[in-house]
Amino acid sequence: MESHETGHPAGERPGIAPSCPLPGVSARPLSWELGERIVAEDATRRRLTLSNASGRTTVGVFEATDHTAVVAVRTPVGRRKYYEVPAAAIDRAVDAVADDDSWTVES
Repeated sequence: MESHETGHPAGERPGIAPSCPLPGVSARPLSWELGERIVAEDATRRRLTLSNASGRTTVGVFEATDHTAVVAVRTPVGRRKYYEVPAAAIDRAVDAVADDDSWTVES
């Protein structure tokens, strides 16, 4: 069933990236170029890094602004993907990931 307001299937929200590994986070994908530029800036501080048990996927969380974080995902094949995430959602997501034995949190 489609929503009459958006034309998208009911429950689907445009811009929400299902491949962002942080649970319960509404993430908007960023272009590779923009993501690289944001995380390379001196004003952008890395908040933490997550890695999965196999060590093949890493997730960096960067504070971009007071209200926005950038999540940088390095896939097992070395590809980097970037997502814009509300900063308020990061703590809840990190708590959920910290309880999952398949992820390691490094501050």
